[in-house]
Amino acid sequence: MGVYLFKHSKYEEAIKLFTEGLSYKPKDWGMYCNRGDCYKGLNDYVKALEDYNHAYEFEKKNDDLNFRLANIYNLRGIALFNSKNFENAIK
Repeated sequence: MGVYLFKHSKYEEAIKLFTEGLSYKPKDWGMYCNRGDCYKGLNDYVKALEDYNHAYEFEKKNDDLNFRLANIYNLRGIALFNSKNFENAIK
């Protein structure tokens, strides 16, 4: 259901479902990825990065997850550069 909501750009609703799912399966790296994708859809790169990093703790050798991490670092860097917020670039 969360993936369905994500595909229909209902990110906040999907986040609630993934968060609830994680309360039952706290080591489900896929749910962290999916919730991170929702945060990315909301342009909340900090929370997306947090979720992708949680997923990485459980699944280090997944190419798709590693691509998501690289992509979110790139997007966050671009957003910080465009806002001229260089002090937060390394946080």
